[in-house]
Amino acid sequence: MRFLFFPIFLSTVLLQAQIEEIDSTYYQWPAIEVFPVYPGCDSLKRDYRLKKCMNAKIRTLISKNFDTLLFRSLDLPDGLIKIKTFYEIDTLGKVTNIKVSGPHTKLEEEAKRVIQLIPRMSKPATNSLKPISMIYRLPIYFNVNNSDKKEKK
Repeated sequence: MRFLFFPIFLSTVLLQAQIEEIDSTYYQWPAIEVFPVYPGCDSLKRDYRLKKCMNAKIRTLISKNFDTLLFRSLDLPDGLIKIKTFYEIDTLGKVTNIKVSGPHTKLEEEAKRVIQLIPRMSKPATNSLKPISMIYRLPIYFNVNNSDKKEKK
């Protein structure tokens, strides 16, 4: 299996992302000849550059659009919180089949909303010149610090 993994750390100080791929509709890593191309990354020729570009663009999209104020309204414990997201980039380059798991339904809804903002890929992944679907995993991490709430009370 091959994973596309984007851990996103959201906090006032920490924001990071990396890529890892997951199984793409029964295709193993050697069978994926060309990875999906994120809009704006079209001029890059090598897969590692395409993945790096895609990683940066998705990290930016999530950090700009994820409503971090939502964390303050929920009664979450201090510490690192993880929201697991899975989605498919289909043979047309569209993000579909979004699955989300997290510690609160409002966080799951927000993660799904942000994943839906990922634009259609310029090109889908291919194998033997035929478009294939790929499943991606994007965990989103954030640090909860309730000391701000306590100090204001």
